[in-house]
Amino acid sequence: MKKLIIAAAISATMLSAYAFDSYKDAVAAGQQETKAKKWSEAEQAYASAVDLSKNSAEKSSALYCVGESQRQNNKMDEASKSYAAILALPDASDYYKNLAQLRIGQVLMWTKKYDQAILELEKVFTMKAPLFFIDAQQSIGYCLRLQKKYDEMIKAYEKVLKMEKLTPTQTGDAFLNIANALFLLKKYDESIASFEKVIVLEKVLPAHIAQAQHGVGLCLLNQKKTEDALKAFEKVASLKDCPPYYEIESIRMTGTCYFNLKDNDKAKEAFNKVVANPKASAVQKKFSEDMIKRIDAVAVKQ
Repeated sequence: MKKLIIAAAISATMLSAYAFDSYKDAVAAGQQETKAKKWSEAEQAYASAVDLSKNSAEKSSALYCVGESQRQNNKMDEASKSYAAILALPDASDYYKNLAQLRIGQVLMWTKKYDQAILELEKVFTMKAPLFFIDAQQSIGYCLRLQKKYDEMIKAYEKVLKMEKLTPTQTGDAFLNIANALFLLKKYDESIASFEKVIVLEKVLPAHIAQAQHGVGLCLLNQKKTEDALKAFEKVASLKDCPPYYEIESIRMTGTCYFNLKDNDKAKEAFNKVVANPKASAVQKKFSEDMIKRIDAVAVKQ
């Protein structure tokens, strides 16, 4: 039965145009095709590696690579079968069993089957080695976010924060997700507190710090603390290694603050900076252009 499962996982794979003399040659070809993002060719090469494998360690690795190639090629059902084939191997390593179970859940998440995804992701926690517990818990939180179950989402990311061996990036990501959920629940003071925890973290991604500082500004703006919001947005552009999106967004939001404070000259100056910036997105430019027209229309009436 287990041999049938493994065969089914690669049955949809076309015969490779290349003949390989060894497992090593097939894997090397798969790696080359993967680097070139030729996913169908990579799938074929790795499927050959499955056939040429001499033990469970080789077969697990090759099956995982088949699944990854299928996933990148948007062949999600086939990818799930490849990952399931790893679980069917009697002596596959804990590493690949954990990883395969994680991927089965994530494939369901990526195909928007969130309830099923959560059930599969929770199975990761029943496995022997806690190799991908953090990834599984993060993915559960992501599923809940997309379902707009914000209270449950917060609890999911709070569990992430209690896990061992978190990287600064994982810690920052968890606090950001909690802050965003609190923002959507209109719990602005609590949201600010969570955003500020990201800002003071060491070795966190610059994008996370920028997003958090921007989030503080949005919370204050929604509380109608416009002058405080203005100061928060002005801090974003001065952050070290601030990503262009957040730098431009902070300028756009300072323009919005000045407009709300009825300082149309400064508002227009900010919006003009956004329009003139070649890195501004179409949405950022369109919003700024519309605001400039609005300001000019007010000026004509006066």
